[in-house]
Amino acid sequence: MVKADDDTSIKIADFGFAKRVVKPNCLRTLCGTAQYVAPEVLDLQSSGYDQRADMWSVGVVIYILLGGYAPFEGPVQELARAICKADYCFHDKYWSDISDSAKEMIDHLLQINPVVRLSAENALQCKWMTIEDEALMVTDLSAAKEGIKNRSEESGRTHKPVDKFTSLDMSFTSALGTFEEVMSRRGKRTVLDPVTEDSGKIEDSSSGKTFDALYSWGRVIDDGEFWVIHECRHKQSKEIVAVKRVELNDLDPLDAVALQAEISCLKMVIDSPYVVKLKDVFDEPDFTYMVLEPLRGGQLIDQIIEKKCYPEAEARLVARKVLLGLEHCHSRRVAIRNITCENLMITEAASSVDVKLSDFSFAKRVLHPNSLVTQCGTEGYVAPEVLEHRPAYDVQCDMWSVGVVLYILLGGYRPFRGDEDDVLRAIRYGEYKFHKRYWKGISDDAKILISRMLTVNPIGRITATAALSSDWFYDESEYSSESEEELIESLKSTAVKKVRSTTSVVNLPHRLNSAPLPRGSFSNSADTSVSYLFTHSKIIIVST
Repeated sequence: MVKADDDTSIKIADFGFAKRVVKPNCLRTLCGTAQYVAPEVLDLQSSGYDQRADMWSVGVVIYILLGGYAPFEGPVQELARAICKADYCFHDKYWSDISDSAKEMIDHLLQINPVVRLSAENALQCKWMTIEDEALMVTDLSAAKEGIKNRSEESGRTHKPVDKFTSLDMSFTSALGTFEEVMSRRGKRTVLDPVTEDSGKIEDSSSGKTFDALYSWGRVIDDGEFWVIHECRHKQSKEIVAVKRVELNDLDPLDAVALQAEISCLKMVIDSPYVVKLKDVFDEPDFTYMVLEPLRGGQLIDQIIEKKCYPEAEARLVARKVLLGLEHCHSRRVAIRNITCENLMITEAASSVDVKLSDFSFAKRVLHPNSLVTQCGTEGYVAPEVLEHRPAYDVQCDMWSVGVVLYILLGGYRPFRGDEDDVLRAIRYGEYKFHKRYWKGISDDAKILISRMLTVNPIGRITATAALSSDWFYDESEYSSESEEELIESLKSTAVKKVRSTTSVVNLPHRLNSAPLPRGSFSNSADTSVSYLFTHSKIIIVST
């Protein structure tokens, strides 16, 4: 502590084991303090570890700060096994008054797999870190403190501090062998057979086990006619994921084909940081389970309703990420065909600008130019060539949808409004306006970019790559002397989770009848004329 009378004035002080990480997993020395060391440091089969081991230690520190005791305890041999299996829990007797957001953050820090463990940057964006101090101050922890005191008295034992010279190099190696023997075995089989079997390779669908055998179910996030998205936890790694469960028994053959196309397209773009990551797929007789990364910030449309419209600097950051993700998809000839403000998901609740492309339910690989013929998408976002059905269309249909998204971000309302006939006619002819009342403060470069996206002829429509090189993304007047990274950090540091008021929702429709219509999608693969009738819950497709 910096000040003796202020237990919040702390600094990192001990750099006795510090070392520079020159490349991933380049550290190999077995070192640290017994109860705080990360599992990959102990795993003698691993090729090494890196700075992510520190975040495990941070998780242990936070656990001790809130619970008053260490998450991993016991004799050296048992302690090593507990750490390698992340065998800990939040005992109700001591944790009942601690917020769920705090426990969730600890869970994400104490991940066995360092790849999915929270980084320092992501930890700072967690819900618990954005709770205002006043809200935390009113929490009564007296019962928990009394319970901890009683627990210590009942156990009759205290935790002796272990310094760095009597921790791993001596304590753990007493169970594993001499230090020289341990280091000579690194990369080979460890003598802790039970630990190796449980905490070595993380089991997935390739193990042959069912989804239920590997995952435990959590809350429902979203649902549809044949699918439900749950929050789930991997039983072995404790990783929290989002799982889309699709019921196959009543699935139409065409929908079954679309499901496989969705999975295939997600696998093709799995290396993009701006697209939701498909982690695993379980194909079982009655269900298909798609294991996805969790995106906890909600839909972009909710942020727009709350803000009424995005400041231009923030809208630029959102648009850049969307276009980078789309550029990646289009480079692999994947058309998403359903880009909307509802389908763009924010990665964390603390940020309103970090978004990812998430809905690939209509995605398809474009094997030949203009080879797509299915009429599908969401009303108000769909490109004119998809409606006209002549000629067949291509990946450029997505750029029209991005133009609609960008228009809504900056203007706060949709460019194509009215009843279904008016909307379809306006889309076919590209009829929209930048109303001075709402666009007078928006730069000409932004309007020009939107206009190039909302070009009726797909041949003349701007591509994702060209859009990223447009003048709007190089407008120095908005950035001033700040870099994009500095601007993002500034936005994150001032972001506070707000409760959306009813007033925001009520006032928005007064903007030229501009509130986003209820979410709905349509798909029609036949060459028939269709009439789209929108209700409050779904879209009805009527052939004519």
